[in-house]
Amino acid sequence: MLERYFRREGKYADRVYALPTDSGRLRLYCLRLSDKILILGNGGIKATRTYNEDSELNGYVMDLQ
Repeated sequence: MLERYFRREGKYADRVYALPTDSGRLRLYCLRLSDKILILGNGGIKATRTYNEDSELNGYVMDLQ
């Protein structure tokens, strides 16, 4: 999948991306290693400004990192 379908989350070197939905609040976190390699993680409703402010979402991102 092309990079334009993903939203970068966190630091550039972490390669953590989110797949935003039409609602804008639901996030699915993943590692995007290339256009052909994608490792799906977990996600949830983003109710805070950043995933760092939500302990559940932050845990999902930390697992991927």
